[in-house]
Amino acid sequence: MNYECNKHHLERYLRFISSRKPSAGYVERHHIYPRSMFPQLADDPGNLIPLTAREHFLAHWMLHKVYGGAMTNAFMYMKTGDPNRYWNLNSRSYTQLREALGRFWSEKKTGTKMSEQARANMSAGRTGIPLSDSHRKAISAGNTGGKRSTETCQKISDAKRGVTPNRVVTDSYRALMQRPKPKLACSCCGKLVAANMLDRWHNDNCKHKETA
Repeated sequence: MNYECNKHHLERYLRFISSRKPSAGYVERHHIYPRSMFPQLADDPGNLIPLTAREHFLAHWMLHKVYGGAMTNAFMYMKTGDPNRYWNLNSRSYTQLREALGRFWSEKKTGTKMSEQARANMSAGRTGIPLSDSHRKAISAGNTGGKRSTETCQKISDAKRGVTPNRVVTDSYRALMQRPKPKLACSCCGKLVAANMLDRWHNDNCKHKETA
């Protein structure tokens, strides 16, 4: 199977592999041609070479340069799986690695849809976990000033029309919904509305503003 590769870095990688000498200390088994890309060579003894931990790290760094994509992802897992095992990358190399990894996952995920089971698993994993104050502020800041289009509002309305939320109504939730809500008068039309909705649909945004 043929893969696109950077020939310059491939030659450097093969020179590096051929120049390795046996080590009497700790070594790790390395697949010269990655088994994920060349499964037919996975068990070939000629495709295996013992490398020191540092040499193994450098070999995968070079494979990232040669093939990118899945090899970039594999190298990042190697780097982050045990941060105390390998030497650190400098800032420029780390930046290049993160950018390449971002491109790889962006291309891999583009056009794919999350399954209903995956969505349910994510929801279950987040259920019961309270948001931190900083997270709430970040969400609020991101939504502040944003306005939904008429089409978006209509879609939300259509989706919720006639749908009863599938939730267990607790006594505390029922008390929250039944509590008296303060109302204020719109400065434009004078209508009494809930305080939290006043600025959204009335005052400066009142639909009667132009005729008032």
